[in-house]
Amino acid sequence: MGTKTNSNLLRFGLIKSRPSLFFNNYSQNLQTDQKIRKIILKFFNQYDFLIDNIIIKKNNTFVNNIFINKNFINITLIKNTKFNLNNKQNLLLSGFFSNCLLFKLNFELKELFEINVNFSENPSSASLIHELKTLIKQGTSIKTLINFLVNRLSTINNVHGFMLRCSGRLNGADKRLITKFKFGKLRLQTIYSKIVYNQKGILTKDGIFGVKLWICLE
Repeated sequence: MGTKTNSNLLRFGLIKSRPSLFFNNYSQNLQTDQKIRKIILKFFNQYDFLIDNIIIKKNNTFVNNIFINKNFINITLIKNTKFNLNNKQNLLLSGFFSNCLLFKLNFELKELFEINVNFSENPSSASLIHELKTLIKQGTSIKTLINFLVNRLSTINNVHGFMLRCSGRLNGADKRLITKFKFGKLRLQTIYSKIVYNQKGILTKDGIFGVKLWICLE
C-alpha cells in the first residue's frame, strides 16, 4: 500500500525552505543570523510594519584572490493599512528602508550586505491574527472578531472566503469554548485552491486562547 502526501501541508505553507541558507562555519553564522534578525525586527517595529518573511543567504566568493563573504537578505513586509500608499510610494519607501538597514547592518556587524525590501500583495493571515490578538487582549467578544474579519476581507477582490476557529476561555468564561465560523467559499479539499493559513496561541488573563485562520484566494 502506498502512502499519500498530505496536500494541506503543502498549501498551508507549513513545508518551507530554510529561512537561512549557510553551510560553512555554522555556529558563527548562526550567531550572526540572530543578530541580523534582531536588528531588522527592531528597525521595522519603530515604523509599525509587520514582517511577513526574512530570508538570509550567505555567499562566499573570491574576487581578485580576495575572500569576500556577502549576505543576501530578502525582506517581505505586510502592507500597513495606516499609510494606504500607492505603488510608487511603496517603491520609494522600500528603497529608503533598504538604505537605512544597509547602513545600520554595515555599521554594527562590519559585513557586506545586499538587501531587498518588498511588500506583500496578498492579504496576510499573520497580519490579521496580529490585529485579532490586539482586539482579544482588549476584551473583545468573538462576535466582534468575526465582524471585524468580515468587514476587512469582504472588500478585497481576490478573497473567496475564510474560516476562523477559536478555542479557549475568553472574558472570564467558566468553560473553554470552541467557535468555528466560515464565510464565503473555502475549498480545503481542492489541491489547486490557494489557501493562506496561520495559527497563534494568545496569552490572556484566562489562559491560552487559540486562533486559527484560513483564507481562500483566487
